Amino acid sequence: MATSPVLYIAAKPPVAGSVKTRLGHAIGDDAAASLYAAFLQDIAAEVRGTGLAAGWFLPRTPDWQPPGLGSRQVATRWQKGDTWSKRQANLYRETYEEGTAATVIVASDSPQLTGSGMRAGLAALADADVVLGPVLDGGYYLLGLRGDHDILHGVEMSTRTACADVVERAHRLNLDLQFLPATFDVDEVGDLEQLAEAAAILPHLRATRAALTAADERSLAAAPSAR
Repeated sequence: MATSPVLYIAAKPPVAGSVKTRLGHAIGDDAAASLYAAFLQDIAAEVRGTGLAAGWFLPRTPDWQPPGLGSRQVATRWQKGDTWSKRQANLYRETYEEGTAATVIVASDSPQLTGSGMRAGLAALADADVVLGPVLDGGYYLLGLRGDHDILHGVEMSTRTACADVVERAHRLNLDLQFLPATFDVDEVGDLEQLAEAAAILPHLRATRAALTAADERSLAAAPSAR
């Protein structure tokens, strides 16, 4: 018998110099890592509010403990594979073989995703084979599968065509694909304006708001004095 659908959050330990490196070039590695740590706190808090079965999808880093995900948290899944495509594909295959009804992977650099958006991703898989949440730079913030589908074969991640390539692959396999609303992710300093706008109106982004304020204060402190 199939178990209930599960949502996994793909994340890394928030270590300065190893996460959000492009953003770190602009605001400093420490500030970028602090901001990313805030993303994880806010995403976890939002997951706890949904009551969904959820877990972390992490590189094997036993010394780091991510935030808790609530009473229905499932065991952490360790990432396996030498590319991001393979790591995702391995998770989908393993959970399918174990009898999970549907599996959704959510990225951790779009913290503005709300609980209703997470629920929508899982709900779409009651009918669709694939659910996809695009981001504006050509990637995606959410990908979910129901069934055993080689949806990521030949798809290169971190490119402006990654989302389009997944769509093409789904069509080639004759899969029923549903889309969630597009949004942004946070990779570069230019993305911070959209993030600040979202943080101003979304209650769950408490830690992100505080991290943005701290980053602004660091920038002001580091700026040369006006002459």
